[in-house]
Amino acid sequence: MTLDEIQREIDRISWGARYAKVKNSAGREHFIVLKSLSLADRNWVNFIYEQALEEGRELGLLKESDLLSAYNEAGIWTNAQENRLNQLKTDIEKLEKGLSDEEQGSLGRRKIEGLLRGARRAHQALSQERFEKLSASLERFAEDRKLYAILWCSAHKMDGTKVWPSWEEFEEESDIDFVNAMLRALLSYKPANVKEIRKMARSPLWRYKWNGAKNCDDLFGKPVVELDPEQESLVYWSQVYDAAYEAYERPPDHVIEDDDALDKWFEEQNKKRKAEDVKSGKSKDKLRVSERVGRHGEIFIVANKDINPEAPEAEEIWELNPDGTKKFIKQQMRTIKESKTINERNLRADYTSRMMSGSKRAEFEVRGGKKKVNKLYDY
Repeated sequence: MTLDEIQREIDRISWGARYAKVKNSAGREHFIVLKSLSLADRNWVNFIYEQALEEGRELGLLKESDLLSAYNEAGIWTNAQENRLNQLKTDIEKLEKGLSDEEQGSLGRRKIEGLLRGARRAHQALSQERFEKLSASLERFAEDRKLYAILWCSAHKMDGTKVWPSWEEFEEESDIDFVNAMLRALLSYKPANVKEIRKMARSPLWRYKWNGAKNCDDLFGKPVVELDPEQESLVYWSQVYDAAYEAYERPPDHVIEDDDALDKWFEEQNKKRKAEDVKSGKSKDKLRVSERVGRHGEIFIVANKDINPEAPEAEEIWELNPDGTKKFIKQQMRTIKESKTINERNLRADYTSRMMSGSKRAEFEVRGGKKKVNKLYDY
């Protein structure tokens, strides 16, 4: 996004509305304003949805779950397809998480990005098929009615008055082409995605407005409960960047400007706080190692819930490692990932592994068949 694009998006989100041009059945053009829903509007939309559910039940429409069961028996939409759709969603979430762990431009990142594109395409195609086949469900009937309620609340003339002054007038509208054109204008809108919102939230074009609003308690000219989703998102991410900018150990600008890098920075800060709480004793319920056990260079802790239902989580055990050991383990994992075959001696050379795990190097001698430590050296 250019600075000009950022400014336009900030203006649009701050206004909470947008312009559209539609045609009626006679081909006449109309300029309209599509406003975000107020609190009263949202309650009306929910009311219409509930009314539609009741009406749909009286008409004998099947719930989506019942329709899915019937479709599975008929082979129209099977459980295998439903499971595949759910699995794709899970795969996408895992890939997105894995993407944040890879460095920009790395081979691993490019590989994950390719897999992610393929999974998203497959998920979109399967979702569209499911959507079309479930168009006769009770929930879809109610969703359609809800969409008309949103249109009635949102559509305004240029003078600020509603296109249809009352719900009754909207239901009696005879120009179906005009209504459909309005619906297309409503549905064609693509709100700013998280990446774009984050770029706006850290932009100087927004920051001075955001910081100024803190002193006058008036950001969008309406109460917090009236904020639309984009405004809420912009406020949320503005608060997130406040935490980064005002941190005692503020991250560098290049980290703040990189979404993945900043997310990782927050994760690391959170882990540090948890580790400090464990060390200081503030976290009474967290895993700790006794002083006697802690003297050892390497400690193995079982995290198998099948053996012990109260076993600690792997994340808790991981946080007991010093920062140097964490870096060493991560390096090992990268070596394993990048190598097709590897000799364990090369993966974990004795000197390096003991140095990183905080152990000591010892000189031994054997006297009378017994091993004795002559001297210990710190690494």
